[in-house]
Amino acid sequence: MERFLKTAALAFAVGCSVHSFAQPGGVVEAVKNLPVLDRCGVKVGYEGSIDKKGKNADWDWCLYRQNEREWVVFDVKGSGCIYNIVQHRYLSCSDPLFRFYFDGDTVPACSLRLSEFGEKYPFVPPVSDSYIGPLDNGRGPIRVARSFVPMYYREGCKITTDVKLEGNDRAKGEGGWGHVVYHSFSDAGNIATFLPEEDMEARQMLKRHGLSAGVASQQDCKAGGPVEIAPGQTVPLLREKGGGVVSSVNISVDEVDESLLHSLWIRIAFDGHPEADVYCPAGAFSATRWAIMIRSIC
Repeated sequence: MERFLKTAALAFAVGCSVHSFAQPGGVVEAVKNLPVLDRCGVKVGYEGSIDKKGKNADWDWCLYRQNEREWVVFDVKGSGCIYNIVQHRYLSCSDPLFRFYFDGDTVPACSLRLSEFGEKYPFVPPVSDSYIGPLDNGRGPIRVARSFVPMYYREGCKITTDVKLEGNDRAKGEGGWGHVVYHSFSDAGNIATFLPEEDMEARQMLKRHGLSAGVASQQDCKAGGPVEIAPGQTVPLLREKGGGVVSSVNISVDEVDESLLHSLWIRIAFDGHPEADVYCPAGAFSATRWAIMIRSIC
């Protein structure tokens, strides 16, 4: 049965071009069109607690001990950007302090405790938050912290904790589930090192335009669409000039299922770029859960 994508709407300020298209043929046909990163030297990297032996002991997150008070969980050389940080920990355990060092500095540029994700700027909603998971048949409750704050560096980055993140024994105060996902660049180019105080200036600038941590106030937000998209069709949702912030993408369909996450693609180009800055299936685009909302109208 052929699906028909009913409507798609974009809430925005200004400054980008967005396309959405339903791709026929499903997952098999879409594989050959999977987006690739910049061929000039961008690589995706992972460092975390996943069991390096391929088993299910996914709770040890530590590379080495730096000194008496710090354990290193992430250490890379060269230029790049951290895009995702995750940590799970029992509430009965200590509240670890994360320190972030950039470009060989011996003093951390910023630090925050696990409980401060979602509270301490710039690690605030919608790009960072934490929640307490359910009891889950005795496995919980566990605090889950996530961050999608981009953190750029030119010469390298190191992340440490004040306790060793290892084990899964609640009674012993253990719990080390976590990871960092990052991009590494072969050329630093004009990348500027992440500085929280500069982000604070950006936050204040957004506030002057009626925005708070990337979320638009209702009075200053205007919407593009809605438009209808048929299978195989490419439809522009937004074309705007000037500065601004895209705050949400809303899509309504007859029925939400897994195939839609692969067959519906999103293309976004900012600031007149000839190549797309975002070009991926809706399922990959919405991995942050804040970026896009797809809902069934049945």
